[in-house]
Amino acid sequence: MKTPRFAPIPAGLPATVPFIGPETLERQRGAPFAARLGANENGFGPSPRAVQAMAAAASEIGKYGDSTNHDLIAALSAHLDLPADHITVGEG
Repeated sequence: MKTPRFAPIPAGLPATVPFIGPETLERQRGAPFAARLGANENGFGPSPRAVQAMAAAASEIGKYGDSTNHDLIAALSAHLDLPADHITVGEG
């Protein structure tokens, strides 16, 4: 298999870059951020509906989820009009 060639900028990037949390960056710079806009943070907090959904699901957190993601794949398959065997689900 031939290795794909990348433009110089992406080719010079490391394969992985570790996430550095905002608290670490604030300590390094010696000052807090005026606004924390990174790391998928939301200055308004979670929506009340999301908080209600999490509270309702809290009694189930001691159980492992379906490792095959059957229901999720079926729903995605129907929504996207794709065969289920064309869909892969993973973390992240």
